[in-house]
Amino acid sequence: MGEGYLSTNLDEAKILAATMEKGLGITHATWRVNTYRDRQGLEVVGQTCVFGLFQRLKPTFTAVGKMKTGSNDKTSNWAVCRLKWATQFLIMLGEYDTLADF
Repeated sequence: MGEGYLSTNLDEAKILAATMEKGLGITHATWRVNTYRDRQGLEVVGQTCVFGLFQRLKPTFTAVGKMKTGSNDKTSNWAVCRLKWATQFLIMLGEYDTLADF
């Protein structure tokens, strides 16, 4: 397997960029690049080569902002539903036998 140099202006760079933009990762991108190269009759390359190309493309990353994921309110819809869901499992397991609390 070749560990050559891939130029940023080749079709391989476009394939890599499209794959990474979809969030599929270097392993999948390497597979897609090598599938293309095999069909073109070129030598396949390794992940190191593809990752090097990825770094030379100078990708920009967008940070995901913080967001509220829960509440300490015991009467919130989520908390009430979660309690009922957990109780249902306890009843199914025979650990809880009454719904008098509800």
